[in-house]
Amino acid sequence: MFDWSSFSKPADLSEATGRLRTNFAYFRNNYIVLMAITTMLVILMNPSSLIVIASLAASWIYMFAIRTSPVMIGERALSEREKFLGMCAISFVVVFFLTSCLLHPYNERRIGVHGWAASHMGILHRMHFITSVHLISISVASVLFSAVGCGAAVIAAHGALRTPDDLFLDEADQSGTLMSIFTAPPAGQPIAAAV
Repeated sequence: MFDWSSFSKPADLSEATGRLRTNFAYFRNNYIVLMAITTMLVILMNPSSLIVIASLAASWIYMFAIRTSPVMIGERALSEREKFLGMCAISFVVVFFLTSCLLHPYNERRIGVHGWAASHMGILHRMHFITSVHLISISVASVLFSAVGCGAAVIAAHGALRTPDDLFLDEADQSGTLMSIFTAPPAGQPIAAAV
C-alpha cells in the first residue's frame, strides 16, 4: 500500500513543480479529502471556532430552509438574492472581525492598571483569566487559514517528493490545472468518469 521507494528528493525546483502538477492530477480527489479532514480536525481542536461555525450554519439553515415567511425590512420583503448577500456579509464580518472582538472583553492594560495594587493571588487569577480569554478569542479566520495552510503543506510535500513514474494518466488528466476541479468535464466524457 505504501511504497517508500516511490519517494525521492527532486533535483531542482522545476522537477518539484512538475511532480506536483502530475501528482495533483492523479491524486486530486485524495488531496481534496485530505484538505477537508485537516480542516475538520483543526476546527474540532478549537471549540470556540466550532461554536461560531455551528452558529453560522444554524443561521443559514434557518434563513434558507426553515423560515417560510419572507424577511421584511420595514415594509419591504427581501428577495432570495438579497438574503443571500446579507447572510454572506454577516458571515464575513463574524468570521473575520467580530469573533476576536467579542471574545476579548479584557486586555493586558487592565492588569497593569489594577493588577499591581491587588494581591499576588489576584494578579495570578487575572493573568489566568486573560490567557484563557486570549486562547478562546483566536478568530475563526485564523483557524481556517491555519487548517488550509497545514493541508497545503502536506499536499505540497507529498506532491513534490513522490516520484510520478508509475502513475498512469490520460492526456486529458495531465493538462488539468489546479482549478480544473471546478470545471465541467469535456463534452464527450461522462461526469462519473471525470470524478
